[in-house]
Amino acid sequence: MSKNNLKVGVIYVLLGCLLAVYAIITPESKLNSLLFGFAFALITPGLMMIVKFFYWSRPENIPKYQEKIRQENIMLYDELQVKLRDKSGRLTFMFGLCAISVSMVVFSILGALDIVASSRLIILYLAGYFVFQTITYLFIYYKLSKRY
Repeated sequence: MSKNNLKVGVIYVLLGCLLAVYAIITPESKLNSLLFGFAFALITPGLMMIVKFFYWSRPENIPKYQEKIRQENIMLYDELQVKLRDKSGRLTFMFGLCAISVSMVVFSILGALDIVASSRLIILYLAGYFVFQTITYLFIYYKLSKRY
């Protein structure tokens, strides 16, 4: 396992600890819950990276790690797996666009019935996100089609 994983893990833990200390020092801040959330969202994967580094770096685990990496490379570069990932990504994107469209209609109805007070802001956000997704999809498709 590369030492880069260890370095990233240590950086995650240090950043998480800094956020936690800042949240403790400023108890009156409205952002404390977010700071603690981000702190532990950095500390937990950082600790996992450090533990995995030391686990896979042990001499008795090196053959298992090499086999694991070989299997991951097969799954990563196998043509069928690549095609399935591409198709699932496209379908997920299409379902996401449908969900955004349906959500816009639902929030429009809820706003018209005065069930949701600020539905206009939600609708504008969803519409902006819909446009962003569509433009990003077209941009990436255009760039990839030029490359291949």
